[in-house]
Amino acid sequence: MKDVIVDEIQLGLAKDAGADGVLLMAGVLGPALENFMNLATIIGLEVIVECHTYNEIKVALEGLAQNIMVSNRDRVTG
Repeated sequence: MKDVIVDEIQLGLAKDAGADGVLLMAGVLGPALENFMNLATIIGLEVIVECHTYNEIKVALEGLAQNIMVSNRDRVTG
């Protein structure tokens, strides 16, 4: 499921809709990223963490992210 995930309920909705995985944006979730990664894994979803900065990559790795997508496209400015 590729959506802007900002609430934990969206993970359950993704699973119920048949999604195999979700895209979590480190810049959007901030300090909650690790919690979202853990919850997604617990309910059986694969996780890709989208990162734009070195600090976001560092947080994703500290949260034990298995899949990291590095993007230089800024979603705010386009």
